[in-house]
Amino acid sequence: MNTKQRFFCAGLPLLLLSLASCSTNTISSSQSEPDTLPVYIVHADLASGVTNADELAAVGQVAVLATATATRQEPNPVDPTIVATIQSFTINELAWGETAGKSVEVKFTGGVVNDTERGPYMLQVEGQPQFTKNHKYFLVLLGPSPDGTYMVLGGPQGRNEVFQGRLQGVDGVDDPVVSALDGSDYTTAVRDLQDLASR
Repeated sequence: MNTKQRFFCAGLPLLLLSLASCSTNTISSSQSEPDTLPVYIVHADLASGVTNADELAAVGQVAVLATATATRQEPNPVDPTIVATIQSFTINELAWGETAGKSVEVKFTGGVVNDTERGPYMLQVEGQPQFTKNHKYFLVLLGPSPDGTYMVLGGPQGRNEVFQGRLQGVDGVDDPVVSALDGSDYTTAVRDLQDLASR
């Protein structure tokens, strides 16, 4: 088992534990898919232990430029207030690592919760909003897990939308990795990360 595989196996339980102990006391007025639902933001520590772009490249098992396509939701069978989203992507470019085909599925906590008392709402882990269909993203991923899905490394750390040739990090995230990549030229940033990943 290589270093990247060990990190994924060790990091997943920590993420699940942090989500289990998170609070849901913030309600955002921002809207998401579907547009009419209120968004409940859950505070959770998605920290991956990665503190700079060098470490992001070293730990990330797969990196892709990919276009968001279909989405499906998986309610938690034990707790109906927790839901996971599985976001499908068509791979435009493979920066490093290997995938089984020309698409990947990324799984993360959040999505539409059908609450019988409050009505439906969008559950969002802080720094990990839903992806926008047909938008392109540069993703640094861990996995695949046994079910074939991937996880974005460090939540917002491994997620950058690509718009007009530049990387755009998740808004409102105070993180050195996000800050280092946000606004960077896509081609230059990915070339630098590929060099770091190949070491």
